[in-house]
Amino acid sequence: MEPNAFPSQGVSAHDPETQTPEIVVRAWIRSLAGQETTYHAARQRVLALFEEEYFHWLMQRTAGNRSKAARIAGITRRTVYRLAAHHPDEQPEPSRAAPSTGDFEARRDVTLAAGGRIR
Repeated sequence: MEPNAFPSQGVSAHDPETQTPEIVVRAWIRSLAGQETTYHAARQRVLALFEEEYFHWLMQRTAGNRSKAARIAGITRRTVYRLAAHHPDEQPEPSRAAPSTGDFEARRDVTLAAGGRIR
């Protein structure tokens, strides 16, 4: 679905100020005026829209942390990974690079200097 899915109704798909599930679904159903579609086809499209929008919101809220996303959504991590496979454009950019060896050595030196142990 386009980011501005229903511009004629003033509804933006990613704008929390104008987006509620009711508004999005009602606007989409109104957009079907004059088209013939079956109940099952319409239902599938609404569910697909919900899944896409919810997954987008979830990934933004958790900065791509899939374990946290699963806890918030009340689903398994496996389900989150399945959703991610269906929505590859929602994959988060890596937020940090892997630590270098120098980072470990610096932390080790600080820990040992403070009388701590390395685990």
